[in-house]
Amino acid sequence: MTVLSIQPSFRCNFKCPYCYLGSLRTDPQILDLALLEQRLQELTSNIYIECVDIFGGEIGLLPMNYLRNLINLLNKYLTQGQDINLTTNFSNIRILRLVKEFEDTCNVGLGLSYNFERQNFEDIDLYLRTGKDFPKRLCTLMVVLPSIIKYNIFALLNLCQAWYKNSGTEISFIRYFPSIYNNKDYEVNNQLYADYMKALLFTYKKANYSFPLNNLAQLANPGDPSLNSNIFIQPNGNYAWIQYDNNREYFKESNNFKDYQTAILKEQEQYQQHCILCPYYNRCLAEHLNFNSLKNTECCGLKGLLTWRDQGGLYGKDLCQNN
Repeated sequence: MTVLSIQPSFRCNFKCPYCYLGSLRTDPQILDLALLEQRLQELTSNIYIECVDIFGGEIGLLPMNYLRNLINLLNKYLTQGQDINLTTNFSNIRILRLVKEFEDTCNVGLGLSYNFERQNFEDIDLYLRTGKDFPKRLCTLMVVLPSIIKYNIFALLNLCQAWYKNSGTEISFIRYFPSIYNNKDYEVNNQLYADYMKALLFTYKKANYSFPLNNLAQLANPGDPSLNSNIFIQPNGNYAWIQYDNNREYFKESNNFKDYQTAILKEQEQYQQHCILCPYYNRCLAEHLNFNSLKNTECCGLKGLLTWRDQGGLYGKDLCQNN
């Protein structure tokens, strides 16, 4: 099963210092929907699409009719009611109305990207705590940056609980990955992220918070980290997948689906060579496989975090250092 990530545009109205797109945010190109339909025809003939994530850039900058046509096109090819998720920086509230318009017929949900570095984070906080008429499927996404790590964990979880009480939002804490397009490096490596998640997850369980924390579900049921679990379609209509240059992500592009299939086979050979003896082979926490990280104390699949889980870390000694 494959997650299809569609980036109809890289353009964005914010300049968040952690954004993986860097200078690509000024690219004005918009995905041609006729070309997208060709891609969808090819994809659905070769793979099963588990769900579709639509993000940018900021999708709220696109015309609403364009987004309506995009959703209707996807619904034509997603014949088993798969989820369609739109992620926004909340700078255009028309996205909220669009999601409500389609949530019953096309199973559309909303992702809110929230970070203290973003200029409108207080607007998102106010909406989640006091707003009304929320989408049925709502998830708030936080990239784990130093500002999050330094924040008091109880205060952060209390904030998430308040959001959930009013809005019903799920919460996901997202790992930060540097890219070749962005010169900003926060040095939040795999080990630092894993240590932070141990503290956060333990505190969440110990204090009996009730908001849905997606990281807990991911820890309980890790997924397939290989290339065949995710494919991108970019604004120029090309297929793309994640590769690494000195531990920095970049998009490898092609207009030929066979190149993606070849890349899957090449990666599978490397994966077997490096990881076949790992107890978490094929079921780990790697978002994408970065074989350069295997020499580190915590690999891209977060083996140490999974071992901590299996050793009962969620119910053991209080690891929280941020209280």
